[in-house]
Amino acid sequence: MLITALPVGVENVRDLPSGSFPLFTMVLADLYDPIVKWFQNHPLPPVAVFSDIFLGWTTRLANELKIPRYVFSPSGALALSVVYNLWQNMPKRNDPTDKNEVISENIGNEIESWLYLKEFLGHDRVWAVGPLLPPKKEQAMRGEFSENIGNEIESWLDQFEDSTVVYVCFGSQVVLRNNQMEMLALGLEKSGIRFLWSYKIPTEEDLLENYGMMPIWFKDRVDERGFVVKGWVPQVSILMGADQFANADLLDELKVGTRVCEGDKMVPNPDELARLVAESVGVGDVKRGERARAKELSRASLSSITKDGSSCRALNNLVNYSVNNFVVAYPQKSEL
Repeated sequence: MLITALPVGVENVRDLPSGSFPLFTMVLADLYDPIVKWFQNHPLPPVAVFSDIFLGWTTRLANELKIPRYVFSPSGALALSVVYNLWQNMPKRNDPTDKNEVISENIGNEIESWLYLKEFLGHDRVWAVGPLLPPKKEQAMRGEFSENIGNEIESWLDQFEDSTVVYVCFGSQVVLRNNQMEMLALGLEKSGIRFLWSYKIPTEEDLLENYGMMPIWFKDRVDERGFVVKGWVPQVSILMGADQFANADLLDELKVGTRVCEGDKMVPNPDELARLVAESVGVGDVKRGERARAKELSRASLSSITKDGSSCRALNNLVNYSVNNFVVAYPQKSEL
């Protein structure tokens, strides 16, 4: 799908039509000149720029303003290392005409990735912070969904024991093809398990291109064991563990997940999907071990954002580094 212009009023990636994220990042570059003018007229201009990894134009902005830029990457070290590596060492097909050829590369693990990042960047100014969770009082309102639907979901979940409901979601940007929706729905029906499925509301363009259509038979067949939400859900408050680790390779490495299929055009086998989904909430030793490891990782990640946790220490180190190297170069108000 080719997107040449953003819909009027769109200011968040979750509201974008499928395939328009690159355009969204390009449009943000229009902020360059207004930021420069604001900076030049500010009595106490900023001493550094903190910007998202997708906003590469802010490097040029920081250079013009003669201040440092810090890159913020919401993804983990593994995903970021893969991006940096591919930027310099893009693998090539043995047969350039074979678009289906599988290219396999050893991308290491999360620990090795931290070492790779520092080696790639040529310094050790890499700080690991997170998970970045909103305050508890704000968690239920994340995503701008109806408060009623949030209460309805939590009431529905309260009927069941912990770890007996599967959460199905593909993020705020992905819209599945209709054949993928069909096979996913069929797999969930055959699994017999309870599930909460949240999917992005398709745009008119999506529907015309055969994306995002929920099978008309699905809701009637799954009856009350399934809860389908057209839009976003309060996942921070309803999920018991971490959601969406860096990527499938990391899930495999940590042994907390199982691959079903991969590739944006791949259509899952409904029978295999049904078996794997049912096993994920079963009582087998393998799945019980995966759930235990997932809970252990969840506890570890949450402990990192406590007062003495690794995330808080890293953030303090970042602040101290910035203050000692950049803020002191600017006069205090009393000196102006």
